[in-house]
Amino acid sequence: MEVSPDNRPSTPISAAALLLMLLSVALALGGMRDASIAAACGGAACVGILLWRSRRPASPSDLADLAAEGIVRYQGGCITEANQAMATLFGYPHDQLIGMPIQQLIAPENRAGTLAHLDRAYAQPYETSGLRHDGTQFPLELIVRQASQGQAISYAVCFRDISAHKLIEESLRSSEMRSRQVTEGMSDVIWVCNPDLSQCIYVNPAFSQVWGRSTSDLYERPSLLFESIYPLDLEQATPIESASDNTLYEGEYRIVRPDGSMRWIETQSFTARNSANEIYRIIGVAKDITRRKRAEAALHENEMAMRALYEIAASPNLTFAQRVEAFLKMGCEHFAMPTGIFSQIEGDQYRIVGSYSSEDGVALRPGDTLVTHEVYCSATISQVALVAIEHAGRSAWRDHPCYARYQTESYLGAPVVVHGQIYGTLCFSNQAPHTSHFSENQKDVLRLMAQWLSSEIERQESADTLKRQYRAVRRTQSELRAVFDATNDGMALISPEGWVLSTNRRFGELFANSREAESAQPGEILSISDFSARYATLAANQGQHFHEIIAQPGPPARELALTSMPVHSQEGYIGRLYVVRDVTDERAIDRMKSDFVAMVSHELRTPLTSIKGYIDILLEQELPDPMRREFLQIVSSNTDRLMALISDLLDVARIEEGAIELIFRRHQLSPIIRNVVNLLQPQIDAKQQKLLVDISSNLPSIRCDADRVIQILTNLISNAHKYTPAGGAITLQAWHSPEYIHISIIDNGIGIAKEDQARLFNKFFRAKNRAKQAVGTGLGLAISQRLAQMHGGSITVESMLDVGSTFTLMLPIHHGSQP
Repeated sequence: MEVSPDNRPSTPISAAALLLMLLSVALALGGMRDASIAAACGGAACVGILLWRSRRPASPSDLADLAAEGIVRYQGGCITEANQAMATLFGYPHDQLIGMPIQQLIAPENRAGTLAHLDRAYAQPYETSGLRHDGTQFPLELIVRQASQGQAISYAVCFRDISAHKLIEESLRSSEMRSRQVTEGMSDVIWVCNPDLSQCIYVNPAFSQVWGRSTSDLYERPSLLFESIYPLDLEQATPIESASDNTLYEGEYRIVRPDGSMRWIETQSFTARNSANEIYRIIGVAKDITRRKRAEAALHENEMAMRALYEIAASPNLTFAQRVEAFLKMGCEHFAMPTGIFSQIEGDQYRIVGSYSSEDGVALRPGDTLVTHEVYCSATISQVALVAIEHAGRSAWRDHPCYARYQTESYLGAPVVVHGQIYGTLCFSNQAPHTSHFSENQKDVLRLMAQWLSSEIERQESADTLKRQYRAVRRTQSELRAVFDATNDGMALISPEGWVLSTNRRFGELFANSREAESAQPGEILSISDFSARYATLAANQGQHFHEIIAQPGPPARELALTSMPVHSQEGYIGRLYVVRDVTDERAIDRMKSDFVAMVSHELRTPLTSIKGYIDILLEQELPDPMRREFLQIVSSNTDRLMALISDLLDVARIEEGAIELIFRRHQLSPIIRNVVNLLQPQIDAKQQKLLVDISSNLPSIRCDADRVIQILTNLISNAHKYTPAGGAITLQAWHSPEYIHISIIDNGIGIAKEDQARLFNKFFRAKNRAKQAVGTGLGLAISQRLAQMHGGSITVESMLDVGSTFTLMLPIHHGSQP
């Protein structure tokens, strides 16, 4: 450690001394005392007592009074007197010490040197190793004094156990080593001066790194601490010079190094006081915060740039081109570069989209093109990354065509990526080298600017795409409206709240002024009797389809087929579509057909009845020719089929005319069901099918037309028989709910396609897969459904192809009021 020749102490200040000095300050501030130091002082007092005792005759009682340290008198190498502390120190009984050779109290390896010291009777303390009665050794300090009594020469010796003192010394040595390692290795400057700052007591090597001067300079001239302060910061640093006012000082200032560079310093200083509460040292810690200050400045600069970017991007009064120009101008100022360019890459062409320059005479303008490989932007594009060049002439960039052609020394450019593809670049350049490295904050600002350009271009392209899509949608809407108006069916879309959303041309023809009634309720524009009541039940229904024939009073009077279905979009339920078709002529034709069928059936039934009667008579007689009987049975079977066909045709005609009258009486259904099963059992057995019947024992009686119920059940079981393969199974289950009796006929036959199930109860309709299995008119289910409805019930179907079907007849338990 260096000190100035004029101010250097008589011995160098060690790190341990500095540590003790700092410790004394802490002790003074905290009111603490070091017990080990007090113990050392006690040992010195004992030596004084020993010297005082050596000046007068001694007695055992005097020695006994000196109980703090062990004291003996010896003559001729043997102990003649010893105090009690001596016995305690070495672990011997007191009387055993008398007459003991004194060398027996010294460790063997130290006896020669110790005896030589005793013989010379040196008054200075002597350190050796003591040997206790139990054989243990311990650090020992002794002081000897020759004391003559007459002609005899004797010696008085004070023995002191210095184990604690040795521990303190070892602790101080360790502390000194640690202090030196800490202070000498610290990057912060630590200095210690006298109160008037005229003498530097200590400064660590970090001073040379921070101040740029040697530590010897500071030892020779302590005022360098303050002479190096930047003039404009002197006022901020003055509290250091007045630190004697006992206050802790914290502050920041700049210093000027010998090479002219500046450093920011953060300093803390405080005073150290002695036991008299007098300031005897000023201790300071100085930290180089230049890097932090630069980071703060860069952060502030970056924040200002971000604010400027936001203001430009958020300005509603600027066009895209104006925003680009404002961005380029702001970038030139932020990056200290005179030229900024936003370009688009088109093949090997580099087209200028926007440009700005703070220098006169720059030729590049929007629309100009360059060859891509002749500019630094080619590297930005190929790497798809930011490229920074501070001094091209002193780097590998001097071989780039851009340097050879344009002598561009510095460049900072980032790619502009639109929809995942390279669109162009945003770059700034200068013919002169950049004065410093581009910081990461500056690069982040450039990346943010490029990202904004990317987002803005994507937004504009999306807006253009949206406009094109809007025009396409409008064109599609126009085409759909043309198709919508060209159909011969009237159509109206009505919201869940009941407002008319849209109607077509035909709807307007059927219902006057409907095209102008967009705020009207459907019941107000549909001049159809009883429609309002029907609409009220369907308005909020999102799932039900319905189809009805409704009369329009006119004039002219019409019969209209009104169909309604829910309409859903990706967003959810829109409303219901009502389709109205004029079926007046179709209905008239249907009636004519029904009349014709009725007439034909009537004309055919009379002769067929007569044929049937004669054939029955023949069958009742025994005929010799078996073949004749077989033929007659065939004729009878076909006649039955013709009768059933005619009966179905007549039933259809009567149902459509409303001519069928049901005869309601109260019946128990169990006997009716079993009667039908018994009638059909031979047919089922002939096909080797199983018919399982499960009728609840507590079926209630109901009011019904027993013949028509038999007709319905016969039709349902016959269908199950027809469409169930040989060896299959048919199950009939009958049970009741609170309101209905349910009769289910379950088969494991061929099943019915889902798309056919909705039309299964229409006249003359037969499912495609069933038409191949058996003959029939397709009237049976239509007649059965209508008869069930006339009872206040219905027939439902559940079916899966190749699995089977379940037809369920539901008849109300309470129907009508008559018994």
